[in-house]
Amino acid sequence: MSVNSIKLIIFDLDGTLIDLHINWDSVKNKLKELFNRNVPSESLFSFIEYMTINNTNLRKEAFKIIESEELKCIEDIIFDLELYKLFEKLKERNKTIALVTLQSKTVALMVLNKLKILNFFSIIISREDSLDRKIQIKQVLLKLGFKPNETLFISDLEKDIVLAKEIGCKTAIVTKSKKLKLIKPDYKLQNIKALSKLLSFIND
Repeated sequence: MSVNSIKLIIFDLDGTLIDLHINWDSVKNKLKELFNRNVPSESLFSFIEYMTINNTNLRKEAFKIIESEELKCIEDIIFDLELYKLFEKLKERNKTIALVTLQSKTVALMVLNKLKILNFFSIIISREDSLDRKIQIKQVLLKLGFKPNETLFISDLEKDIVLAKEIGCKTAIVTKSKKLKLIKPDYKLQNIKALSKLLSFIND
C-alpha cells in the first residue's frame, strides 16, 4: 500500500504533537497517598485501571490528580505557526484527522485550542473513553468509518506503534533515536513537523 491511499491520520498528543512536560513525580507521589502503595514508573494507567477496576469513584479521584498536573502545563503552551500550517496542509489534501490520548478530554481540548488546531480534528478519544491504546484506535476507525489500511497512526511510543500495526494501520514514530527495540514503523520522523516532507510524496 502506498502513502497515497491514506485517508485518516490519527495522532497521539503528549510527546507527539507537543511535549507537555507533566510532573509525573508529583503525580506518582499523590497517587501513592491515594492507593497507599508504591506506583510504578512504567504502565501508570494500567496500574490505575487495575487498582480501580471495581471502584469508579476511586478512578475518578486518580484521574483528578493527574488532570491537576496536566492543567499546570497549559499556560506554557504557545502557538506554533509551522504546526498550524502542517494541519492546513492535511486538510487541503482532504485528510481526516483524529486524536487518541491518555490525557483527559478537558486537557486535550485546551491544548489543541491553545495550538489553534482544535477545529482540524474530527474526533478526540481520551482516557475517559478507554485506557487501552488499541481500543482507542479501533474506536476512531469505527466511529469515523475508516479501514486500518486507509489509516496512518503517529506516536512517539514504540508500544503504540506495535498495537497500531497489529490492527493493520500504517505507522509513523516521532523519535530522534536511531535504533528501535520493538518494531519497525513504516515511517520515522525526527519531529512532527517532518510530516510535511512525507506529505510531499502524497499526490491525491
